[in-house]
Amino acid sequence: MTIQEIVAEIERLEKAATPGPWCIGYCHIMSVPLLDLHDKEDGNEIAYEVANVPRVAGDTATPQGDKDGNLIVALRNHAPALIVYIRKLEKEKKELKEEVECWEANGAALD
Repeated sequence: MTIQEIVAEIERLEKAATPGPWCIGYCHIMSVPLLDLHDKEDGNEIAYEVANVPRVAGDTATPQGDKDGNLIVALRNHAPALIVYIRKLEKEKKELKEEVECWEANGAALD
């Protein structure tokens, strides 16, 4: 899979996912916009929950579950910026490659 394919897949998944940003509380990974909406409308209390990580007891996440949950939240929240950054780097790489090819075509030495 190329980096372009990976970025396209992540972008597709990010757009289809529950709205971000997400947060973690105890063992619950939640959508902040849906959590805020729930607080305003007093709707279904689990409507804002996206996922759960393993728990020790009650709502307390295991130490590893807490680490995993924080990773999931960080990746979800930063995916849009990472996609933009990777696309920008790919564009710059293409432009630099074209410039080098132009120099080489015109006999310029690259030392």
